[in-house]
Amino acid sequence: MPEVLFVLFFSWHIVTGAPAFADDTVKLKVLVTNPSDTQKQTMPVTINLPSGIKSEDVVDRGNFRIDYNFEQSLFTAYQDVVLDPGQTMTLELEMKDIWRIPSDEIDLLKAHVQQNVLALSKSSYSQQAKSLGDGITKRLEQIVAAQEQAKDSDPQEKMSALDTNTSLLKEIKKDVSVLDDLLVEINPVAAASLSKEEGGTRAEVPKPVRTDTDVKQTGVVVFEIMVSNPLDTQNSVPVKYYLPVELKRQDFIDTAGLKTAYDYEKNSYYVYNDGILLAAGESRKYSVTVKDVWGAPVNQIKMIKEHAGNLAGLMTQTEYNAMAQALEGKIVEGLDHVLNSQRNINDSVQNHIGNYRENLKRLEEVRGYVTQLDRLFVRAGGSIGESLGKDAFFPGTKGVALISKSIFRGKAPDTATSWKIILCIVGFLGAISFLFFILWWTQVRGESLRKTEKIQ
Repeated sequence: MPEVLFVLFFSWHIVTGAPAFADDTVKLKVLVTNPSDTQKQTMPVTINLPSGIKSEDVVDRGNFRIDYNFEQSLFTAYQDVVLDPGQTMTLELEMKDIWRIPSDEIDLLKAHVQQNVLALSKSSYSQQAKSLGDGITKRLEQIVAAQEQAKDSDPQEKMSALDTNTSLLKEIKKDVSVLDDLLVEINPVAAASLSKEEGGTRAEVPKPVRTDTDVKQTGVVVFEIMVSNPLDTQNSVPVKYYLPVELKRQDFIDTAGLKTAYDYEKNSYYVYNDGILLAAGESRKYSVTVKDVWGAPVNQIKMIKEHAGNLAGLMTQTEYNAMAQALEGKIVEGLDHVLNSQRNINDSVQNHIGNYRENLKRLEEVRGYVTQLDRLFVRAGGSIGESLGKDAFFPGTKGVALISKSIFRGKAPDTATSWKIILCIVGFLGAISFLFFILWWTQVRGESLRKTEKIQ
């Protein structure tokens, strides 16, 4: 393996006035030098892309190939460069500037807070709502200002600013949830409709449900493992290849004669052979075939999109229409991105796995938007039973039931009203039963008295 000397650095190209994730880009530059003064060498260059960068975020990759390292959970760029003795070459990658919170997300939060504060303005919580709303708005403006200030900063400062702003955004969302709770508190119907959601348990990371249909559509994945003997003599070469952590034992189809074992420290399966006898310079390829467990839950995504469209459609004639349309747009955009990113049949196995893992994060964001839309629908006067956002992405028997409840296009009675109806019916039946008992007892007593008179 030839020695490689390279230096990695960033430069920035910012388009003034352009929105993030559109024209704002970052140029990553790699300086590669052949350290030999006498030999022409082929330099293998591999770099880990910054955390958060995905294959689709690279707008100009030059001669680099982008792949996913599923052990490190990072996308990498690599290429072989032929350099003359002592030659130095600069290689470039251009990526989207992803290190900022999208402006539309900030605007959506602002509108949501303003609407909540207005709805609470005539309640006993008006002062608390105004104080919370002012604090949230102020901190959102701080994020906007910080991102504008860091716009032309170096990469480290931009990444540091993003970490700070993301932490601040989490605190803001907690306060937004408090506003939502206050709004539910003054609305008994909404409180009853959302009570089951509040008591639910939500997993930290969502895992899409793979149905039998999804598996049939996605098929299989083949990992190609190349084993080589670099020596001039016959040699026994050991093999150990770790597989992605998502695989379970039942997902293996063909291990190509290799043994399987589980590493409890890395929480993943691996295939191995203690020694494969290879001739001098011989290479051998092993193709390990497994089920494609990295596919999107297509059927559930379609139902969630339908659910969002139904709720937004029912609110077109209400004051919540603009917010509902914005939330539906975010939901549809996120779900379409998940579907499109996993339909690319030209992707490598590594990129396919990388897209799946990034899509898990997108599904978590979508689930949050669905929950917001559910709550908004309840505030608009609807009743949807339980929130779809809590369970739609997880295995279980409740999925279809929740979806059918959430797609219901009417106003079902809330829990309190249902119990009142039940108690009234029970009370009525109890009164009728008591009346029949009195009539029966009177008749029995009268008959007994008549018999006594005859005996006398």
